[in-house]
Amino acid sequence: MKNSMKIALSRLKAFKDNVSGSVSVEAIVTLPILLWVVAAMAVYLDVFRTKSAMDKAAFTISDALSRETNAISPDYLQNSRTLFEELAGLETDSASLRVSVISRSSAASDFEVEWSEVVGDAFVAWSDASIDAVEEVMPTVGSNETLILVETHYQYDPLYDIGPLLSGRNNESITVVDPETGEEYEQQIAWDLDMGSRNMQTFVFTRPRYAPQLVYDSNS
Repeated sequence: MKNSMKIALSRLKAFKDNVSGSVSVEAIVTLPILLWVVAAMAVYLDVFRTKSAMDKAAFTISDALSRETNAISPDYLQNSRTLFEELAGLETDSASLRVSVISRSSAASDFEVEWSEVVGDAFVAWSDASIDAVEEVMPTVGSNETLILVETHYQYDPLYDIGPLLSGRNNESITVVDPETGEEYEQQIAWDLDMGSRNMQTFVFTRPRYAPQLVYDSNS
């Protein structure tokens, strides 16, 4: 028994002290891991670049709307989506845009939707019944004050499929009521770090700068 232990220990010691190896074998073992790390870094970089560009583009659209003194038209909103896609570096007609004007008659009253228009198929227009779902993320609004709410949506597909190791779903969503059917559904209002194909959204609000309210004219 003692001899067996000595032999085992000596072999373990010899294995520990052995620094010989084969470059080709080590390359076969490490190369897939190295390639996965490089791909994961590229995906991470592209995800944060895309989200950052979307945020900046959404703030630009929101700022432009806040400076309008004339009524905006459906063509204006279509062009706003095109501008958003150009600024964010997205494909043509790949994003959706929802612009809404909401108000409060008093600090204690519920939000009221003055108007809400959608470009694209990812959103439905807000209504007085559904806008309360985002009340927790809205700023303090005084009596008879209005806000311009700009939301964008983009279906992001990663450059590479890096597998589930970097997935971490922690979606923030709200329950929204479809004003046409009355059915409830979950709608994401925030973005998380899941690296798979997913929805990217922005949620930006501003106050009108030079007019009491942004007006929408569907006939212009």
